[in-house]
Amino acid sequence: MVKEITVSIFRYDPESDKHPSYQTYSVPSKERMLVGDVLEYIHENLDGSLAYRWECRMRLCGGCTILINGKPGLICREQAEPSMTLEPLPFLPIVRDLVVDRKSLLDKIYSVPPLTRQKSPVRLPEPIAHEVILGLRVPRQCVQCLACVAVCPATEVLTADLFLPPKLIQIAGFAIDDRDTVDRVQESEESNLFDCACCHACEEVCPHEINISEKVITALRNKTYEHGIGRGGRYIKAFYDTLQAKGKVNASGILLRSQGYLRAIMKAPQGIRLIARGKFVSPFGKPIPDIEDIRTIIGPTEQEK
Repeated sequence: MVKEITVSIFRYDPESDKHPSYQTYSVPSKERMLVGDVLEYIHENLDGSLAYRWECRMRLCGGCTILINGKPGLICREQAEPSMTLEPLPFLPIVRDLVVDRKSLLDKIYSVPPLTRQKSPVRLPEPIAHEVILGLRVPRQCVQCLACVAVCPATEVLTADLFLPPKLIQIAGFAIDDRDTVDRVQESEESNLFDCACCHACEEVCPHEINISEKVITALRNKTYEHGIGRGGRYIKAFYDTLQAKGKVNASGILLRSQGYLRAIMKAPQGIRLIARGKFVSPFGKPIPDIEDIRTIIGPTEQEK
């Protein structure tokens, strides 16, 4: 067992420091020592000016997330390593040292009210299907720790103001609840649902191991497909309907079905270039000879269900 833990900590006070710096501390090692224990020892015995968050100590509040050797994690959960570099979360204003101002992102997450909106009056007891209850467990595990935000490539490119995985987790929790009457499909579209790359980076750092890609992103996208709304939903529905009708992918047919005639006309210059290159296929052509085989493979149409 290592006798001492060497910790390099990001230090910065915007009110008094011109530039950030790193300060190194040596902390006596103990069995099963957490990163939070290391910071507490430093604060109590070496440097009382060190600022950090450590609240519930039970992985419930999500407020103590920092970068531990470049990877986001809760200090009340992660085991201390012999050598560590501790830094604040990126994308957020620094209050002091390891403390960041989370309010701007939390306000966006909490813009989805944490309650089911139902038709009134509500009749009690409410019947809830068992599969719905099981589905609700996943999004309810999110503690808004923002670890997923720190590693999300979509957030890095678009900024956290435009794409927030925790907000979509909140929406998904209500979208699968049969009692909820809000249009969660539209809400997820407005939250840039289709900007997710499904790279699974968020799942690797989630302290509660939420399967965000499948249980949240894919689940919400499937809702948009079912309703055929939004840019993603319209495109997928148009792709499916065109394949059902013609037995082959037809770019012009997909464009007409997903964008409508007016928007298709606005894209006329692109269409002319496709015609010039011999890549334009009429959306009004006949189906392929073996169309029934294609329909058997991809399933029935909406009218046939």
